[in-house]
Amino acid sequence: MLLKGLDEMKPENIILITIDALRADHLGCYGYRRDTTPNIDKLAKEGILFKKALANAPYTTASITAIQTSTYPSIPERDYTDLSKRRTLAEFLNKAGFFTVGVHSNPWFSVYNYGKGFSKFVDPMGVTNIQKGLTDKTKKQLIDYIGKDSLTYRIIKKVYSSLKRIHRGNKIIYPYAKAEEINSTVISYLKGSLEGFYFWIHYMDVHEPYIPEKFYFSQEIDNEKIKKLMDKREQNPSAISPEERKIIIDLYDNGIRYVDDKIRELLETIENLCDLNKTVLIITSDHGEALGERGYYGHCGGNKPVTLFDEMLHVPLIIWSSSKEILSDISNDLNGREFEEEIELVDIAPLILDILGIDNPKTFMGESPLKSNPFKKPVVSQGIQCADPNQVEYLKKGKAIHSYRTNRYKLIYREGRTELYDLKEDPMELRDISMEQKKVAEKLKGELIKTLNFLKARKRETEKTKVKKRITELRTLSKI
Repeated sequence: MLLKGLDEMKPENIILITIDALRADHLGCYGYRRDTTPNIDKLAKEGILFKKALANAPYTTASITAIQTSTYPSIPERDYTDLSKRRTLAEFLNKAGFFTVGVHSNPWFSVYNYGKGFSKFVDPMGVTNIQKGLTDKTKKQLIDYIGKDSLTYRIIKKVYSSLKRIHRGNKIIYPYAKAEEINSTVISYLKGSLEGFYFWIHYMDVHEPYIPEKFYFSQEIDNEKIKKLMDKREQNPSAISPEERKIIIDLYDNGIRYVDDKIRELLETIENLCDLNKTVLIITSDHGEALGERGYYGHCGGNKPVTLFDEMLHVPLIIWSSSKEILSDISNDLNGREFEEEIELVDIAPLILDILGIDNPKTFMGESPLKSNPFKKPVVSQGIQCADPNQVEYLKKGKAIHSYRTNRYKLIYREGRTELYDLKEDPMELRDISMEQKKVAEKLKGELIKTLNFLKARKRETEKTKVKKRITELRTLSKI
């Protein structure tokens, strides 16, 4: 055993799969009408399904910060994209003796140092290798951002342009490594008969520009038509017709089904390379995706607004293992195979450490739901309204937006504007009742500000009685 003193049913391996831009309500296990995820649905049925998993941000870089460091992305504000001042899950697992591997194809991950703590951090397309050979000073500039004339600006601009370069003539070029390539890379690292590993696998196939590897839910569409439709969606979303919206949803669902197939293939292959009875698989997403709701498409950046509605925040979260004993131990702590309470992405790293029997570090702001008395708190999600929330240049100029979710209500607050939604009566968040329920809106606004201040001060807090008092207050508030 890698970890001494633990019973035999503790797992030795963790595989965390994050599927970029995957909203929960497009999976069968969350009630979707299409058969987009037969394999994930099977894993959810055999494993544990979290019904109300919520992202802490509506775009990738901020949300991955929450997953990998169990900290809220804008707390404190000066460290928004600087992982040098945050401890990562991979660092703690490396210290515990795990072999840690990250396999992805998102250029921003290396720009913002999301490979921190990993033994190996690999992009099969090699785009993120742009940092190779840079000096330590230049790497720091990638975080601090020193202006448009700097090398930093040119590098970030080059990386960003690689994402946008989705067509050449009539031929669409996919800007990320496909799931099949990601799988091949993962398998190459597993062939060494590893024991005691943490693999983070990030798939990009559901992410725009929705270029399908295979047409599962519609007739094949030529590249030129997809190109024009994606350009229209980006430049003039209000002009998208109902028929065009259906095509966009079809393309999005095609990507989901493709990833679902590749997850099945990955598990079938690695079954012979590692002991799945000692392995826990966790599947989630960094954020959702707008598909025409409120007239919006995609997720943030460019001319798209930052929104904190559930199509952007409600994500899947599934735990699976071939070991019935391991699943039984976890589900017993959760009081069942379907977890009804809200859980945030900041809770994933504490959850993983709890599954492995490792104590959570004080730097983690999330709480594992496996605790006998978990820190039950309202869910805080954050974003920055700016031209491109991936770039530090814009983060410094943008306006913050927060949501604060209890069992019944969601408050969305930005400077000069407050919205309130009754999630019980209005789960689609179509009717703002902030004027009708002024007292509730003001109370939640006050609690949001109080909670943000509490979280900002948490690292400096040494008087345990104050922390315990605030936790008690938040548990009470979550019942509203």
